[in-house]
Amino acid sequence: MNYMREIAALELAILAKELREFDGFYIDKFYEESTGSFRMRLSKGGKRENLRIMLKVGAWRTSSIETGGGAPTNFAMAVRSRLRGFHIENAGQMAGDRVLEFRLSNGKEAASLIVEMMGRGNLIITDSSMKITLAYSVHVFRDRSIRPGAAYVPPKNDSVDYGKLDPEIRLRFQAAGKEASLITFLTKNINIGALYIEEALRRAGINPKDKISSIQEEQIERILLSIDSVVRESEAGSYYMYAADGRKADFSVCSISKYSGLKRTELGSVQALLDDFYADRVEEEADNTQVEELESSIAKQRELMRGMDEKIASYKNAGEAILNNMGRINMLIDELKRRRRATKEELQEMFPDIVIKELDLKGKKITIGID
Repeated sequence: MNYMREIAALELAILAKELREFDGFYIDKFYEESTGSFRMRLSKGGKRENLRIMLKVGAWRTSSIETGGGAPTNFAMAVRSRLRGFHIENAGQMAGDRVLEFRLSNGKEAASLIVEMMGRGNLIITDSSMKITLAYSVHVFRDRSIRPGAAYVPPKNDSVDYGKLDPEIRLRFQAAGKEASLITFLTKNINIGALYIEEALRRAGINPKDKISSIQEEQIERILLSIDSVVRESEAGSYYMYAADGRKADFSVCSISKYSGLKRTELGSVQALLDDFYADRVEEEADNTQVEELESSIAKQRELMRGMDEKIASYKNAGEAILNNMGRINMLIDELKRRRRATKEELQEMFPDIVIKELDLKGKKITIGID
C-alpha cells in the first residue's frame, strides 16, 4: 500500500472527536509545507502545538516540523491574513462524509476552515455565512462551486447512516442491480470505507466478491450485525498499525483479519496513527518540493540564458548589417544635414535600399531598417 492511503469516513469520525482537544487554541501561523500538505502552529495559554493538515488524509498533532526559513507561499499568506486573531471553537465531521470542519472565532465574527478529502482534496475558508473567501483549488462541479464568493455546499452524500442502516439498506438491496458485486454495492451505500466493509463481510462469512443476486435475507441480517460490530469495535479506542518487512503497510481503527500475518502495533489515537504512518510521506514531499524548486530555478535560468543568447545574436546581426551598409547610412545622414525639411517620402525615394520607418526632424531622430 502506498503512502497516499486516504482516510475513511469511519476513521474521520473518530479523528474529529479527538481534534476537539484543540478547542480554544489560537492559530498563530499557517504554513504550506509541500503540495497538499500544511501545518498550523497553535497556542493556548503557555501551551503550543503543531497541527498538520494533509489533503485526502485529515489533520493531526505532529512533532515533525519540515518548514524551513523560506518565504511563505502566496496561499499561506492569504490564509494568515484571513485567520489572524482567530481561535478554534470546535472541530467536526460534516454530513457523515470525508469532510472536516474547524469552526473558528475571533470574538467578533466566525469563520470555518474546511478540509475536503475526496477527489484531489481541498482546503477552504468561509465566513460566518458559509460564503467562501479562499480555496486552495477552485472547482466548478455540476451541483456546487468551490470558488471565492460562492456559498459553500458540501459534497452530496447519498450513503445510509451506518448507525441507522435498517430498513433503508434493505430497500436499497431490493432495488440494486443483481449482478453488482456485494462489496461494490455496500461501499457505495455505507460510507465507512472499503477496508471495513470487507472486514464486516469476512466476519459474516460472506465472500466480498459475491453478487447481490446470491445474497439471501438471512445473510443480509448477518451483514448488518457484522457492520455494527465493526463500528462498535472502532469506538473502543484500540487502533492498529500494520507492518510488513519493516515497512508500514496500513492502519485501522479495529482489528482486520486479512492482516493477521502482519506485525501489529497498537496506538492510542487516530492522530498517532496518522503521524506515524505519514511521517515518511511528509519528509518525502518536503524533499520533492525542494527538488522541484531547484529544478524550476534551473529551468528559469536556462530560459533566461536562451533569451540572452537570442538578444546577443540579434544585436550581432544588427551590428553586422550597420557595418555592411555604413556608406549608405552616412550618405543618408549627410542628406538630412543638407536638407533640414526633407520628407520621409523624399528620403525613401532617394535611398530605396534602406527602409525609412520613422522620421522626426524636430527631435533629430530617424528609424531605419536594413537587410
